Amino acid sequence: MKKITIIIIGIFTFFCSNAQIGGVYMTKYSAYSAYSVSKHSVDLETSFNFSKVTAEWDSYGVKQNIAPFFSNDIGFSAIYGISNKFESGIYIPSDVSGLSWGAKYRLIEGNVFSFATIAGVNLDFSTKNAFSDAGLGTVFTFDLSENFSTDVDFQFMSNFSDIKNNFNYGFYANLNSSYYLSFIQCIFGLNFYQTQYDNLVSQNLIFSPAFGVEPSEKYFILISFPISVYGKNDLKTVGFSFTIGFYLE
Repeated sequence: MKKITIIIIGIFTFFCSNAQIGGVYMTKYSAYSAYSVSKHSVDLETSFNFSKVTAEWDSYGVKQNIAPFFSNDIGFSAIYGISNKFESGIYIPSDVSGLSWGAKYRLIEGNVFSFATIAGVNLDFSTKNAFSDAGLGTVFTFDLSENFSTDVDFQFMSNFSDIKNNFNYGFYANLNSSYYLSFIQCIFGLNFYQTQYDNLVSQNLIFSPAFGVEPSEKYFILISFPISVYGKNDLKTVGFSFTIGFYLE
C-alpha cells in the first residue's frame, strides 16, 4: 500500500479543547497509523491552522448562538525513526507556548492488519509551572486494498501536574479512511473526544474531510476542513488547515 508521508502532529489537536498524544506518525489527517517512519529517517512538517467558533453546545447538546471569534496557529514537528518499528518525535507551536512529545512501537505488521501502541506527554509553557498531561493509546491500521485503507486509534490522557487547570482526564477516538485517485489521497475522518473537568464533562464529534497531494517522494501537501457536528459543554468550530511536509533519509 503506497502511503503519503504525513505526520500531522498538531493539526487536529489544535481544534480540540485538550491536546492528544503528539509526535507520532500519521498517513492521513487526524488518526494515527500503525506504520512508522523508516529507520534513521526524519519527517519534518509545518502546518498552518485556522479555526472559527460559530456556536456552543450546552450540557444537553443543544446549540447556543454566541458571538463568533477566530483563532490560528502555526506548528512545527519532527519525527525520527529509531528502528523500522520504533519512532519518536515532537511538536512545537510557533509561539513556543508548549511542547508535545510522543513515541510509537509497532507490535504487529501484516498484509491487511497492523497494530501499534503509542505514548506521549504534553507540556504547557504558558503557565509559571508547566501544566502537563500524559497518555497511552492503541492504533489499528487496515489495508483493505491497494488504494483503500483505514486507521483507527484510541487514546487516554490524564493530568499529572500539581496545577490541575480544571482538566482531569480525557478519552479520544479517531477514525480515518482514505482512497487514492492517482497521486491524490481523498480522506474521510471522524474524531470524538470526551474530557472530564472539575465541574463538567465535555464532548465533541468532528467531521474531518481532507485531501493530500504528493508531487514527489520527498514532500507532500495536505488541505483539510474539520467541522464540529455535535457536542456537549463545548464549542462548535469550523476550520481550515494547510500542511507541507518533507521526508529525509
